[in-house]
Amino acid sequence: MDSAISEQKVLKGNSERTYKLLDLLGDGLTAQVFRAQADNPDELVAVKVLRPGLEESIVERF
Repeated sequence: MDSAISEQKVLKGNSERTYKLLDLLGDGLTAQVFRAQADNPDELVAVKVLRPGLEESIVERF
């Protein structure tokens, strides 16, 4: 994996989940997309991780 990120806590609404990032799927200007394993070991998901320091208007889109 090209990133130092191996685990990411994601907040959405009032729930919190932990994801183990497995593979880098895409690397763009504003974010990276990873194949990840959710809390539930049988659930594979895609997780988009925004790059730090983005302008507020860009972050609001996501």
